[in-house]
Amino acid sequence: MTSALILLGFDVGHAVSSLLNFKPSVIVIAVATINGSLDSRAAAAYSHLEQLAIITQVKCSRLNIEVPNIEKSVEMIREALIKLAKEGIPVIVDIGGGMRLLVLETLLAILSLPKWLQDLVKVIIYFEGTNRYIELDHKNIVRIIRTYRLQEGIEVLTYVDRKVIEILERKGKASLKEIHEELLRQGIITSKQNVNRILTKLEGKGYIKRIERGIYIKVTL
Repeated sequence: MTSALILLGFDVGHAVSSLLNFKPSVIVIAVATINGSLDSRAAAAYSHLEQLAIITQVKCSRLNIEVPNIEKSVEMIREALIKLAKEGIPVIVDIGGGMRLLVLETLLAILSLPKWLQDLVKVIIYFEGTNRYIELDHKNIVRIIRTYRLQEGIEVLTYVDRKVIEILERKGKASLKEIHEELLRQGIITSKQNVNRILTKLEGKGYIKRIERGIYIKVTL
């Protein structure tokens, strides 16, 4: 079972492809408004897609996004994604249509998602005029951003941070206690509390992952 958030402009081709390819049971169709006004062509496209959803027995609703208000738009899209993903249902985000500003706001909303939801969301981008598409999940988006941040020296890891990552890479998995003991063996004097702080930071940045209580692994980027 899947759900979908579909950005809709004037063309419904990509949206129809998403319905056929992913067979979502619920879809939210996001359309861009300016000063509360929806372009008549977008309104016609929504009507067409709504009728198709009825025929295919897909629950359908419309989400009007007032795109000039970026912060509010991001909040609305974020809330829609959280609602769609309730009970762990995967969410397809079709960004094939809609204003460029709406696409940008959607990507910002995806980057701001809570951790429990990040792995459930998958962005779909269609090649124009075809049924072919590529998928982009939250991890890939973050990896691309981090690559350039590291190249520019914006995101700097400390010596101990890197040692913790190296330990996990070598061991495969390890507990806080094992990591602390290994650091001490390497002559790095630090407390368990500091190691715990480092693990929390590295997990938040996506370098490592906790797979069970107190056990960590290195994330492959």
